[in-house]
Amino acid sequence: MERGLRQGDMLAPFLFLIVSEGLNGLFMNAVKLGEFSGYKVGTSGSCEISLLQFADDTIFMGEASFQNVVVMKGIPVGAWADRLQTWDPVCNKIMRDFLWGGGEEDKKIAWWIDGVWYWDFLWRRPLLGRELQWFESLLSDISSVQLVEGAFDRWSWLPSSDGVYSVSSAYSFMQDPLLPTQDHALSEVWKSLAPSNIKAFSWRLLLDRIASRENLLKRQLVFRWLGVDPIIASSPRDHFIGFKIGWNNSQRRVALTVWFATVWNLWLARNSIVFKGGLFNHENIMELVKKQSWAWAKVKVKEVSYSFYAWYTNPLLCIHGL
Repeated sequence: MERGLRQGDMLAPFLFLIVSEGLNGLFMNAVKLGEFSGYKVGTSGSCEISLLQFADDTIFMGEASFQNVVVMKGIPVGAWADRLQTWDPVCNKIMRDFLWGGGEEDKKIAWWIDGVWYWDFLWRRPLLGRELQWFESLLSDISSVQLVEGAFDRWSWLPSSDGVYSVSSAYSFMQDPLLPTQDHALSEVWKSLAPSNIKAFSWRLLLDRIASRENLLKRQLVFRWLGVDPIIASSPRDHFIGFKIGWNNSQRRVALTVWFATVWNLWLARNSIVFKGGLFNHENIMELVKKQSWAWAKVKVKEVSYSFYAWYTNPLLCIHGL
């Protein structure tokens, strides 16, 4: 940590959230104790605003008083970010209120009673399948931690042999153990003819990061249009691999445009139904799949010389002609 975090480091978002939540907690406590007077909004002044945060922008709002200035000088804003003394009040506030503080708001999640950890996690929404696995793994890790009376606390980065954090050790630690078996399929995604946003979506789909991925594989209409047997697969990755078997290199690139266009348009249709109250129309989806897959192949594969009408009416013959 003393060397700082590089742009794109996986720990950066978590550090940002810790600092933002700590700052918000400090201000809420100052307002609650009457030490800081925020800006009153409304005819009756019943709504008081002291802090506004959006992304990486922060605005402090309050009355023009000397007391507010004194409180502001006590908040570690503009201090040396690489000094532990700067973050001591923020960390202490988080640990006191969030971990073992509690108090009248009863916010703490960890209880140490008679030498045993008791955890009380409250989530804003139900955890999804993969998140449940992570949660169980977290509980397994922390349940093995034992507190020793009289011993001093210290920081240690376990994935590194010397206990010191490094970006390379964090990257190696966070790699999913299943990724090595998926490298070939993932490389096909990034080399595909689809636009970059659809490549990114498909990459998440193959990594099992799409919550409603099962729905993307239920429709078999596209196979009827292609004139091939439907693929019955247990996972998006198996479905993807099965879709590209049996073609030469050029044929495979063109055939996969149909796969990318299908999962993408099914995903858009699903979102339209969930968030906009839309209706599922398989004919519209099929029309979009045919148009997009032909356009991507026509632009990026020089061997593609067939017309859209030929692709529309007999795609299998067009693919075999490559």
